[in-house]
Amino acid sequence: MTKIEEDSSRVPNSHSRNWFERNPKKTIIFLVGFVVIFLDLILAPFFAERIPNIKDQNYHHGMVPNYHGTVVWGTKKYIIYTNCLGFKDRANRNVKLQTDKYRLLFIGDSFTEGVGFPYEETFVGIIDDNLDKSTYEVLNAGVSYFSPKLYYLKVKYLLENVGLKFNELYVFFDISDIQEEIEFEDFQPTHSSLLSMLYRLNYWVKRYSFIGNVALRELIKMRRASFLSNLGSDAPRKTANSPDQRAPSQEKPWENQDEYDQYRGTWTYNDEIFAKWGKRGFALAVENMDRLFKLCQEHHIKMTIAVYPWPHEIRHHNLNSRNVTLWQDFCKKRDIFFLNCYPYFFSSNPPESIIEKYFIKNDNHFELDGHKLMAKAWLDHFNATKVAGNQAPERLGIDGQRSGQIGE
Repeated sequence: MTKIEEDSSRVPNSHSRNWFERNPKKTIIFLVGFVVIFLDLILAPFFAERIPNIKDQNYHHGMVPNYHGTVVWGTKKYIIYTNCLGFKDRANRNVKLQTDKYRLLFIGDSFTEGVGFPYEETFVGIIDDNLDKSTYEVLNAGVSYFSPKLYYLKVKYLLENVGLKFNELYVFFDISDIQEEIEFEDFQPTHSSLLSMLYRLNYWVKRYSFIGNVALRELIKMRRASFLSNLGSDAPRKTANSPDQRAPSQEKPWENQDEYDQYRGTWTYNDEIFAKWGKRGFALAVENMDRLFKLCQEHHIKMTIAVYPWPHEIRHHNLNSRNVTLWQDFCKKRDIFFLNCYPYFFSSNPPESIIEKYFIKNDNHFELDGHKLMAKAWLDHFNATKVAGNQAPERLGIDGQRSGQIGE
């Protein structure tokens, strides 16, 4: 072998080098991408939202079935389970669509879901523990950020799409539902497999990707800010006679997020706020509750509407809240059972001591004692009513004694 041949044999040709050596720039991009993805997955369990909530094309949003995880609400950390229907439950379990038991379905928003507490410490869970399980079955379809429109759509979906059978429906109406009725006014159910897939992908990203989670949260904030700033604006509206004619200017229900939060529950006693947007929201709520009532009639389901106070109503001594009088009148006209939980939260004690006992600190939601009080109110009501035209079987109260009447 000549010297030239020997030297050339020592120089590596392009075929003897691996892909990374031949593509240094792509290698750097690959390594950086790998590190980013690795850190994204590692950081997700610590910073991403570990919640069971998922968007739904049938009723806007709900909870994923058979979820098990630790959720944080303010200063409270608790374990949450959902069953096969996506309902908060004491464990992951399969729920039969039909049962020989007398089945009670509860629906409401975050108060009924019981944020801050595991199922067994919520008022629905406490009710469940105090009923004879050989006779009754309790299901909790409550989900945070629900309102009458979503109550109707969710129950309709459960009855007509899922085929779930139940005997009674308890709707726990929350003060915040009035605002949310305005927000959900334009929502319409869809039937798109692509949209369903995108919602599942969105849930996966929120749960397992730190970067995606942060990006989604910021996007949601931007969309919500846009909604609040544009709601009620005098956008052009087309009519048959004048396609370019603008509708008369309407006053915005709320100007920004601070106002949205500040006046969220004041429609119950503030006449100005009620006239500004409370009346509109209540009209929407009545329309959707009527749809829900008719749906229950079609399926021979007994329906009850329940109301309860927020802390600021206790501060204002608002026992005869607009939330009580309006829904009481609604129920009376339609011969619907009505459960008024307000009297349980009012006493001769100072308002602040009542609030401290029954509500989470610096929060409108129930503390454990608040859930126990709500369960007592429900058990008192349930023991005083009849089931399917017959006298209800013996039912025990929270302490194993027959429950007293409302106000005791």
